[in-house]
Amino acid sequence: MFEGGSLRVTHVAVDHPLTYAQFSEQHLMHATLARVRSPSRPAQPGPGRDRRGSISFTPGGRDRSGFADQGEIRGVEIGLAADFVQDACEQRLPAGWGSAFNVENAKAFSFAEQIATAVQSPHCDRLMADTLLHALARHVGQVYGRADRRRDDAWLHPAALARIIAQLKAEPAVPISLGDMSRTAGLGISAFLRAFRGTVGTTPAAFARKVRLDHAAGLLRSSDHSIGDIATMSGFASAPHLVRTFQQYRNQTPGAWRRTRRV
Repeated sequence: MFEGGSLRVTHVAVDHPLTYAQFSEQHLMHATLARVRSPSRPAQPGPGRDRRGSISFTPGGRDRSGFADQGEIRGVEIGLAADFVQDACEQRLPAGWGSAFNVENAKAFSFAEQIATAVQSPHCDRLMADTLLHALARHVGQVYGRADRRRDDAWLHPAALARIIAQLKAEPAVPISLGDMSRTAGLGISAFLRAFRGTVGTTPAAFARKVRLDHAAGLLRSSDHSIGDIATMSGFASAPHLVRTFQQYRNQTPGAWRRTRRV
């Protein structure tokens, strides 16, 4: 489970061809990561076949049914709460959602595959997984929920987004320029700004500030460092700078937050 829904990586063996039905109150997306068919039943071309990269999407509150051929299927199933998708898209979404069954959607699959990799890592990076899920929710809302987007929004590949997150977390005390981030993503600055905003829903600077705040929160929870030292280790100019920013985002001073969350 995660704050905006549910997620599970599955490996299913189908001994005999079968039909199935599924119902979820959440929006439900399934991505096929790998398909191994029985040697006696070779893969058949055509639509409606499970294959690597296939995406199925069913809006919340609707039945989903389908047919599974003999063989093994490895996939990732992601449930997205309606409120989580609306918050990610920054707007209320109309009724009349679309659905899909075993279709090609390269963007959705890229996110699903990157999310599956993140959550299966021995040291799962929660910020990485949460950011990718938030970005997937924005994409789902645009494709199946008819969410509007800014005309200057673009799309950032999840592998590039993962590199940016890793870069920001590696040395939170060291400022990383917009140029550095755009080079990490392999884009020019203006293209990177549009792609990042369209995918994450915020600017690179605002996201970098969130990473520094998360780092500061971790130090507040687990260490006895002073507020001034934590500010320095988290890339803030001074203790007052950290206090102002922390209070703005968490509605508490660092000291008050620390007192209620010490392990």
